[in-house]
Amino acid sequence: MSKTKIEWAEHTWNTVTGCTKISAGCKHCYAETMTRRLQAMGQGKYAAGFGEVRCHPQSLEEPLRRRKPTTYFVNSMSDTFHQDVPDEFIADIWRVMGRGHQHRFLVLTKRSERMAEWLSGRLGFLPNVWLGVTVENKDALPRVADLMRCPAAGRFVSCEPLLGPIDFPGDWWCRTCGYLDGFRVNHDETCDICGREVHVDSILGVGRDEARGIDALVAGAETGPKARPCDIEWAQDLRDQATDAGVPFMWKKWADGTRELDGRVWDETPWGDDA
Repeated sequence: MSKTKIEWAEHTWNTVTGCTKISAGCKHCYAETMTRRLQAMGQGKYAAGFGEVRCHPQSLEEPLRRRKPTTYFVNSMSDTFHQDVPDEFIADIWRVMGRGHQHRFLVLTKRSERMAEWLSGRLGFLPNVWLGVTVENKDALPRVADLMRCPAAGRFVSCEPLLGPIDFPGDWWCRTCGYLDGFRVNHDETCDICGREVHVDSILGVGRDEARGIDALVAGAETGPKARPCDIEWAQDLRDQATDAGVPFMWKKWADGTRELDGRVWDETPWGDDA
């Protein structure tokens, strides 16, 4: 467990290390670079390098030893839902988060399909756990549909590194029976379930408690010596989509480390400063 410079969390909690690359956003993975550095420093947790996924049971109860309410980024050096992480170990992580009720835990994944499958059929959700997916370009948008299938106290999307324009789709939901279908393209305006009229809105901040949409949007350019370009219009468009939907928006930084977008720092998160 360590303090982090990540703008939307206070500490990281790494019970899993190592990962494999699955999409464009992984090309210049910061966790891979950090793993090499920690490995060279002789830190045992990272001795196997980045390419081997390892679970660390000895790290599971770290948050329980901290009484002060804290916002944790869960497994910043890996992916909780990587295929090499056993279901039983994910369950152990969930049990600890349930016991650490004074804290807030943010679980971010690119493996959204497994997250949705793992959570399928589980009763309720932990009120202190937020679930998120990384969407670096339009090709990654299906991860949002998986996220919407997950029971969660809150949902967020991280568009970092932002590698292209992203338009969040309309979201169909039935005022009568609550049926939600987030990714229709051609559809008449009646519900598949009850036949009543449906309502279309952005999947960002759908605005109903039973199956609300995305509660927060975080975005940022790629950083580092090999950073790929990020067009200011991509950032502006995401900001506008979020503000139009009433969803908190955070712009983390540009490639040069500066944070301003159109003359101000966008630093909004729904979870605020306190857990």
